[in-house]
Amino acid sequence: MTLCRAGSSPALGTKKTLQSMENSPSDYPSDETKSLARERCQSAKWQNFYLTPKECIDGRTDHEIFGVPGGDAGLLVATIATYEKMTGRPLDKKQIIAVLDKYIDLIAHNNFYFHTDNHAHELPDNQEAQTDNIGCGHLKEVLKNPEKYQTRKEITGAILTELYTRAKQTPSQKKSNPIKLTTLTSNHDEIAVIIIENTDNDQAPAIKPNLNGQKMFVYHAGVAKEIIKKIADNAPDLFKANSTTKFEYKKIDEFESQLTELFNQQTMATVEELAINKNTQQPLPIYKVSITRDKQNNNQINF
Repeated sequence: MTLCRAGSSPALGTKKTLQSMENSPSDYPSDETKSLARERCQSAKWQNFYLTPKECIDGRTDHEIFGVPGGDAGLLVATIATYEKMTGRPLDKKQIIAVLDKYIDLIAHNNFYFHTDNHAHELPDNQEAQTDNIGCGHLKEVLKNPEKYQTRKEITGAILTELYTRAKQTPSQKKSNPIKLTTLTSNHDEIAVIIIENTDNDQAPAIKPNLNGQKMFVYHAGVAKEIIKKIADNAPDLFKANSTTKFEYKKIDEFESQLTELFNQQTMATVEELAINKNTQQPLPIYKVSITRDKQNNNQINF
């Protein structure tokens, strides 16, 4: 069956979902927090988001990123979960790893990111990844709560086990498809969530989550939307790595819509679980931001 788009896709519920995550202005703890959010948006650097790794929304990262929950690994896990949901066919470990290799090549452009932290236990050789081996808050939640995240534990476990195994390989052992394992340090003491809504063709404003010791979760909703479109366009190739994983959908648009819905739900679940003030146990303020450039290429910030 030949697969093609039936025209341009709608926003697929993204606006509604993200609006439901946004706090009202009266919920903001102070103008100072908003000023700190504006400061890091003002210093954003525009980059090609297709060719740059998608890193986690984690506030501990101290360089400019495009943030999505779980980074490239989070998007991949949701992609496979969407395929299984639509076909009713669970993939085995070999098939999951085959999709991983295709994803690294077609979507991540051989620059695949996932992270751990200094609190996670190292994964022993020849063992499956468990929650105490995972330093990514989002992927830990996905593994712990398969029903809530609508993702089989076998998907998340197979992906993370393979990624940790490859990360420990010597240069002579490494496959041609590279991965980037980052170990984040310090504790989660984020003070806000920033949602970057816009892109400009293949460019978007990369943000520092950790600026001068002040940490904020950073989610690039606009970038996630564009990457999901790319995943959907490449889905026939992603899932033909094995003869038993034929891509059987009538429309690529349907896959994009289902993946968008699932990833938005997973994002909301993680923000609700992790974006909490540790002292008050109240949700952190969420700032939806659009960043554009003027004629002098200065960043213009709109909350």
